[in-house]
Amino acid sequence: MIICSVNKIAKMYGGNSIFEDISFEIKEKERVGLVGRNGSGKQR
Repeated sequence: MIICSVNKIAKMYGGNSIFEDISFEIKEKERVGLVGRNGSGKQR
């Protein structure tokens, strides 16, 4: 069972494209981690 589906998202930072046209799914019982340096804005 899919609990989250994201399609064709993009992110720009300061006029620079970080990523574009990204899609993914998170299925039941899968584990997901958000990794980055302290202070890099993971809370957003």
